[in-house]
Amino acid sequence: MAAGDLPLWLEELMREALGSAEWQTLSESIMQEVEDKLDRRGLKFFSDLPEADKGIFIDEVEQDMQMEESYETFFRRLGGSLDKQLLQTAMKGEVAEDERSSMSVEQRTHAELNRQDLMFKRLIELVGDGA
Repeated sequence: MAAGDLPLWLEELMREALGSAEWQTLSESIMQEVEDKLDRRGLKFFSDLPEADKGIFIDEVEQDMQMEESYETFFRRLGGSLDKQLLQTAMKGEVAEDERSSMSVEQRTHAELNRQDLMFKRLIELVGDGA
């Protein structure tokens, strides 16, 4: 699904969350964690890892980041932004009929959080390669 295919409230949620100071702080924490882990392994770039180790490396970074204050702060912000966007959308009645699929809000939110998890893992890969 391309960004333009997302419901307006979800595009706004992503714009707000990814433009936040909390996201900036989390991104910097992720970059530092990736660099530290690579340094401990004697590597400079994520791409220097053997292919078989890349998934494990990303999982380790994600697990470690979940204990960081910046992670908790960002996801609190994301939750507040999600609540705000859903409330505004409901109050304006802007949810189009095609957006009212058989998927519940919780199911769509869960799917979006899974997508965010993939984005998080991709960010770790990019940061690790010096991008």
